[in-house]
Amino acid sequence: DAGGAFNVYSAALQRTHPASADWAGAAVGAWAAWKRLRRRRTISSCGADADFFSCACAACEQLPKKPSWMSSAAALMATTDGLVRLLGVQADGLVWAMHADARFYDGAVWYLPEAASSYIRAAELVQRAGNYTIAAIYAQRARRCIDQLSTLADAPSTRASDARSRCEQLAPRALSRAAQRVDVLTAEADKAA
Repeated sequence: DAGGAFNVYSAALQRTHPASADWAGAAVGAWAAWKRLRRRRTISSCGADADFFSCACAACEQLPKKPSWMSSAAALMATTDGLVRLLGVQADGLVWAMHADARFYDGAVWYLPEAASSYIRAAELVQRAGNYTIAAIYAQRARRCIDQLSTLADAPSTRASDARSRCEQLAPRALSRAAQRVDVLTAEADKAA
């Protein structure tokens, strides 16, 4: 049960040192359990794209209270940056997906390139572990970020101007390579299915 798992991981977080591998494992477990719980309990009432950090629908109000490190995009970004630094090359697909989610859920266009890159990394890691279904989901999320960037880069607005400057940092060739990598990951997942 996702609710029970969330409670167990949350309790483990209270007992472990924040800069330890045990804390990192508990944080990732709590995040995954909370997302599963939210998806199961709220998807029919508020939808998959409801504001992750501040949805006030009746179903979301019934969920367990999120710990402070996942109560806002900024807090979650700081946590995931710390996890990536702490775990280094041992960071798995779920850590990278969590890293991407923090940026995607923020809603700011300037985080989309980093979100896309992190989703691609997550997809590659879980695919290497043999989980093609989850790899395809992460690849689709990366594609969504890339598509949003492409759409915004062509729009004549101030927000689009911010997106254009972020796209320039990523560089068009890198964006194209990212899109190609997403296509390859998706095709490989389709073959394995």
